[in-house]
Amino acid sequence: IPYEYVESLGYDKNVAILTQPYDYVKKKSSAKIIYDIALKKYPHIAKKMDERHITYNNMTRDIKEKEKAGTLFVIRPPEALGIHRTEKNPDELERVYQIGRSEALKHLDELKDYLEI
Repeated sequence: IPYEYVESLGYDKNVAILTQPYDYVKKKSSAKIIYDIALKKYPHIAKKMDERHITYNNMTRDIKEKEKAGTLFVIRPPEALGIHRTEKNPDELERVYQIGRSEALKHLDELKDYLEI
């Protein structure tokens, strides 16, 4: 979630589009042994993969704080989407797209106010 990068460029009206609901907390992956084996030549990447849940949860905590402070506008689904990261089923992708579109439309006036449009 590259909000820090765009802030470092000087942008102060940023929008984050998230794929998880507000209360989502990423759990530690049970695939550590797979990462360690598959990435044996790349131990730093394996370590980052093992710590991914910590990084993600810290980012979403910061995003919530920025959202409350009014320094970041966030659009997220109201509940878990029930879809995998590598989903390829066009019907499922369309369903999730429509949820995102619906959420964006629900918050369009707030977004315009935030962006001062």
